[in-house]
Amino acid sequence: GAHRGRLTVREYRAERNQRILLLVDGGRMMTTRINGRLRFDWAVQAAGRLARSAISMGDQVGVTVYSRSVKATLPPARTRGQLGRLSDMLCEVTPDLSEPDLGAALGQVMKRNPRRTLVVLFTELADPRAAENAVQYIGSLSRRHLGLVVTLTDTDLERERDRPVHEIDDVFRRVAADELWTEFRTTGRTLRSRGVHVVAARAGALADETVRQYLEIKQRGLL
Repeated sequence: GAHRGRLTVREYRAERNQRILLLVDGGRMMTTRINGRLRFDWAVQAAGRLARSAISMGDQVGVTVYSRSVKATLPPARTRGQLGRLSDMLCEVTPDLSEPDLGAALGQVMKRNPRRTLVVLFTELADPRAAENAVQYIGSLSRRHLGLVVTLTDTDLERERDRPVHEIDDVFRRVAADELWTEFRTTGRTLRSRGVHVVAARAGALADETVRQYLEIKQRGLL
């Protein structure tokens, strides 16, 4: 009996000392609000929670906040002080109204990252240009690295799609919301078809869902 017991209880040990790179979009779309807080603040909260989880798992974590250019960056490390430095940096950065340049930011940080890395992008996929960039740049990483895109599902958009139609304006709004929603879903499918993982969650669940996805990636040995 004991022998069989030992075989069935397979101990799960995630590999330690893997690299996690958090990329936080601090551009125009991240200055809009959901549930009274900036999208950027929700992203920062989720990034902070993920960093804490990854460092406790023994992984190296780095973070870069960018808009038109890189606003702040911290190279991957897993030292005791890294979480404090990371939190301080994220607290000090604010988003701006420029068009973010994901390609440039990614180029800059990946130069120093030859090792296989989990690149986690916090951005706004409901914006067509941001969605296009995520597909282009994070999608092309998957030959060597692993991509994860984290985005908020827009509750306002969901409300527009469910709102009863009384007047012609309601029809236009409904059609526009449906189109955006369809694009959002299509972007998610395209990213997944390129081997990128996607977290799309409501504001209050974003941090939990991000950590859950990271742990699943570790557990399945994908990194």
